[in-house]
Amino acid sequence: MAPAAWTAVVLAVTLTPLEAPARGVPGLDLLVHATLFGVLAALVLWAHPGPGRAGLAVILAVLLAFAALDELAQSFVPGRTSSWRDVAADASGILLGLLYRAGMRSRHGSRRFDFRPPAP
Repeated sequence: MAPAAWTAVVLAVTLTPLEAPARGVPGLDLLVHATLFGVLAALVLWAHPGPGRAGLAVILAVLLAFAALDELAQSFVPGRTSSWRDVAADASGILLGLLYRAGMRSRHGSRRFDFRPPAP
């Protein structure tokens, strides 16, 4: 349930029409993209413990496809633009989210990266 709810947050943030393109802190947009997708990746792995290599590849492919489709959808939203830089930021966030989740597991006794939730 948490990944679905966070997906709704991602879509609400990225597909809300803007009256004018955001101007402000340089790179803040990329940081927001990376954060949104990093949290999503960590939540997906939390919800699907122990996916194995094949499962992890599927999760990665689905999240990357979602990032690309979300960016494409932004090109149809007033005040939004589509950018490959944003997709790259999304991909960076996804990878960081996966590594963060793996690091959480390895701190709790596993010698290798393990994407299952830690045992109580």
